[in-house]
Amino acid sequence: MVRTSFCFDDDKELVQLARGYEQDGARISWRDVAHRMRHTRHNANALHQRLKSLMRTHGSRLAQFPRNYYTPVQRPRGVAALPSPPRPSELSNPNQAVQSVVQAAPSWIPPLSPTSAEHVVAAIFDDVPRQMILGYEGDSIHKNVGEVMPSGVTMLLAELGNIDGQDVFLDIGSGLGNIVAQVVLATDVYRVMGIEAREEVQRAGIDAINRSSYAWAFRERAPFISKDVSDIRLATNSPFAEATVVYWNNVLFEPRVVEHVKNELCTMANIRYLLSCVNFCPRHRPLCLSGFCASLDLMKVVGVPCSWKAKPQSVYIYKSKQNE
Repeated sequence: MVRTSFCFDDDKELVQLARGYEQDGARISWRDVAHRMRHTRHNANALHQRLKSLMRTHGSRLAQFPRNYYTPVQRPRGVAALPSPPRPSELSNPNQAVQSVVQAAPSWIPPLSPTSAEHVVAAIFDDVPRQMILGYEGDSIHKNVGEVMPSGVTMLLAELGNIDGQDVFLDIGSGLGNIVAQVVLATDVYRVMGIEAREEVQRAGIDAINRSSYAWAFRERAPFISKDVSDIRLATNSPFAEATVVYWNNVLFEPRVVEHVKNELCTMANIRYLLSCVNFCPRHRPLCLSGFCASLDLMKVVGVPCSWKAKPQSVYIYKSKQNE
């Protein structure tokens, strides 16, 4: 249900978010503002109209609004505070994040059907050389890139069922970005992020996306980050801490990295679902003392087709105990 009344804390949060755009000289993305204020249940149009009303009262320069608009916002009990989004200047380093799209286009289209999304994703990445994906052997086998096939991604999305525009999807070890691409095209998810350590693999995927006719669909929804995930504090660093659904193909990750990421996942405030290719507690008991099991419950196991073996890969779907 959409709310029609604004409390003063709603107004303060709205003004402070809009002021960030004003400082950057950027046009306000009302879709982004509505997402960050989703706990207020005001839609993008209502927020836009409210800001216009406030500007008629206090003037068109947000910097000149009364000081009490810039005091801390008192969030309702139980609403997790979202980290501030990084400014464009913080995303300019190609080793940190890469914008995937260069062309202007409509900001939203309805999701493609599962079959159509599978076909589009397969076509986007069809020309990427296989030797680039399977470029490491021996001691560096953890740098190989394995992929769940598009039909397998469709199966996983169907199992989750209720992900929508309130969700943020994170793919750890995203490789070319094929799963990121399919989630963007097949769902209403607000943002889809991919972290990949091998910059040359990620760049090949971004180039493939930019050559496709769907490149514009990724412009605001799909940041790609080239960085070792063991150097990222997923639970506290924006934009990763906003993730509500995390997919992690962790079959070949080094044990030290697995432990780091597992610990971060347990303390992520907004996570709803974790999809992992490894069972984190194979000897689980009803009174399990594992810190991981205190945070996440194994909901189901799904076998999906993948690129690295003939048999289906088991994907373990965990559900948060805090955000049910």
